[in-house]
Amino acid sequence: MQTDAFVTTFRVPKMQETLTNNINKFKEILESEILAKEENEASENEGGANVDENNEGDGKAKEKNKSIAPGVTQQNSSTVHKTEAEKRREQRKIEREIRNKKMDKLKQKEVMQNTQDPNELAKIAEAKKSYGQYKLKMDEDYEVPEHEQVDFNKKRQQMILLEGSIHKLKNDFNIRISNLRVRKQENINEIKEKQERLRFINEELGTPEELTLPTINEKVEYPEKFFNVSD
Repeated sequence: MQTDAFVTTFRVPKMQETLTNNINKFKEILESEILAKEENEASENEGGANVDENNEGDGKAKEKNKSIAPGVTQQNSSTVHKTEAEKRREQRKIEREIRNKKMDKLKQKEVMQNTQDPNELAKIAEAKKSYGQYKLKMDEDYEVPEHEQVDFNKKRQQMILLEGSIHKLKNDFNIRISNLRVRKQENINEIKEKQERLRFINEELGTPEELTLPTINEKVEYPEKFFNVSD
């Protein structure tokens, strides 16, 4: 079955050298940005892991000291006989240390309440700008988010990448059409072989049959042969 439907390919000129160089340059920039982002994330993860390891090491050291301390005190108490005055002085010293520790904890809490973490302040400022406050673009206080900011370099990069993607899509389409043309020729050759076998069988059976073979219009499907000159 043959219809009048047809598909045309694109006339695609060769990509300019400057365009190719710019595309490769922008790809390198994007790859470097991605690598830098991954390295920053990896360093942050390593820093968090080191902090956790240090905290675990401090906890283990404290537990070890606690486990060792009773034995030492028992040994000292068993070997040295202290007077009542010395025992009272030691008791007062222990109570003083306990009071100092409590005072240090209270001071730390007070400092934490009075001072604010810069990272937390930055997060609060970002939240105020982006969450729940929809300011008009005409407002004097309006600030364009960083990911929406556009300048000459970004627009030029977008235009060059768009031109390169259009060129690639056209080339890919032309390649698919060329592959279909080759496939059609292979199918016609296969049909031709089977028709020859059918003719041989029909001759032996004495039942001639008219077989139609698909054809290729070279003027339409092979326009590159238009300028070929043959004697």
